[in-house]
Amino acid sequence: MEERRSEDRRHLYYYSRVFDESTQAMAGRLVDISTAGMMLVSEKPINNKTHFSFRLILPKAIEGKKELHLEAQGRWSKRAVNPDLYDNGFELLNVTPKTAETIERLIQSTAFKY
Repeated sequence: MEERRSEDRRHLYYYSRVFDESTQAMAGRLVDISTAGMMLVSEKPINNKTHFSFRLILPKAIEGKKELHLEAQGRWSKRAVNPDLYDNGFELLNVTPKTAETIERLIQSTAFKY
């Protein structure tokens, strides 16, 4: 697969829970994130090109927020190292400056570059 990512993603020390807002079901756990995209690990693969509304539970409050709402487009899915799980890549959509700032603060407090 050709790498088209324009920003480095940051691997997180804490795998925050992410919920699909349309079903309220857990979509997966956040593995890495940038202001342009994210990867979730889940028990099921995602449908590529599907639009999602997600609610990300933050590991600690950032500017008084305990969760972050994100719009995303499914881009890819593949088996994870653990064959019972899937790695799923998403492009983040309509990221506001405030959301981007919250993502950056999340990265600074819980991530490392790989």
